[in-house]
Amino acid sequence: MTQLDDDGLGIIEVVIAMFLFMLIAVAVLPLTMQAVASSAQNRDLLAATSFAKQQLTTIQAGYPATPGSTSGSCAALRALQTAPPAVDAANDFRAQVTVGVCPGAYPASVPVRVTVTHDGDTVTSVTTRVRVGASSRTPLRRDDDGLTLVELIIVMLVSGLFLSLIAVIFGSGLSAQQRAAERNAATGALNAATAAITETVRSSSEIRVSAGGRRLDAQMLTHDGAAWECRAWQVLDGELRYSAGATPRPAADTGWSSLASEVTGSLSGGTAFVENGKRLSLGFALTSGDITVTVTDGANAQVIAQTGGTPCW
Repeated sequence: MTQLDDDGLGIIEVVIAMFLFMLIAVAVLPLTMQAVASSAQNRDLLAATSFAKQQLTTIQAGYPATPGSTSGSCAALRALQTAPPAVDAANDFRAQVTVGVCPGAYPASVPVRVTVTHDGDTVTSVTTRVRVGASSRTPLRRDDDGLTLVELIIVMLVSGLFLSLIAVIFGSGLSAQQRAAERNAATGALNAATAAITETVRSSSEIRVSAGGRRLDAQMLTHDGAAWECRAWQVLDGELRYSAGATPRPAADTGWSSLASEVTGSLSGGTAFVENGKRLSLGFALTSGDITVTVTDGANAQVIAQTGGTPCW
């Protein structure tokens, strides 16, 4: 009959057990690193977009869209291309201005783009139109008598608690990363939509708000200045929808392109658009899970009305 040996585990067995626990702990590190890197990328994109919009706001302040204004020449505007780039020292961003070709007749609007770079790589670019006039190691046991059953149970309990703590920390980090990703995605969708709308408004001669502040129509001069286009946006059944064409846009339906879901108006009375002459104010609220993101903006219709083209309403 074989006698059972209850002298416990040898030092080699303990080392192997600790090595396995270490592998399990290290296995979660790449996932955590990936989550942190993704969050940093989204944060940089939002910061770069905000920096670009600040530069455009500064440029537009020097070229007011007041009707009849001839302040600022196209040559002075194009001179911004040779000026030293604006610097965001906190994020190490550089903002370079690119101005389109000056038109043959004035007053007119000129496309202006601000491109934000980091270490020579483009992070984002924003375009608008400007109106111009003329990780301790624990020492190993030095006795080689092995561990008793009680000591082994204690080691297993402590190791289990340690792994549980890692799981809780990882779970919390993953949850926070998911929430941040949802918020960034929602913000990005709304920023892209509002940027498209405000750019169209600045390139338009007329705008109209209808459907209780939920629909916007604009008569836009295309970038080549050769044709007019009718564009429309409407918040319909929780979706921001869009349509464009050479003729007046019909009533909004599911055939229109969907730009974002779970969207409502965030302005007074739940409206999405408010028109004051040629000035448009817009505001959207997008809900993703338990996160709600709100974005507001505004723009003026800057193109001088010309003959030709089909009315858009």
